[in-house]
Amino acid sequence: MKITKFQNVGKSAFTLVALLCGMTTLPLQLSAENVGFTTNSTNPGNAFGAIAYSPSTQMYGSSVQKSRQAAEASALRDCMAKTNSHDCRTLVWFENSWGALAIANNGAVGTGWGSNEGKAKHSAIKMCSQYSGTNCRIIFTRRAVFYSL
Repeated sequence: MKITKFQNVGKSAFTLVALLCGMTTLPLQLSAENVGFTTNSTNPGNAFGAIAYSPSTQMYGSSVQKSRQAAEASALRDCMAKTNSHDCRTLVWFENSWGALAIANNGAVGTGWGSNEGKAKHSAIKMCSQYSGTNCRIIFTRRAVFYSL
């Protein structure tokens, strides 16, 4: 499994803080999407997932694709389509695993990944707390997997 947590947003914690500025409300809907693509292959290959986030709207987009680059690009498009905002950034990508997004009352954000949904959630909550998040909670999970027929 591979992950870049906030490297896609920037190279420093300062960039993360700047990204999170101005957040005052929380998304109202919790959701989980746990489906990948279906293939006829018995060895469908790796599945890459990504979660993008818009701090100004506090909405997210996600995707599961056959490459990291495609997953990240698709998650960004999904986020931008939902928010009509240009501040969407890919916060996490994950391979053949679960990804999670957590937010806090004070606007802090955390992402995580893991071999199961529980590990991904735990990691996202932990990261959110490390960024001084108060009352961090999971708002989204996604599984990157390809199912064979």
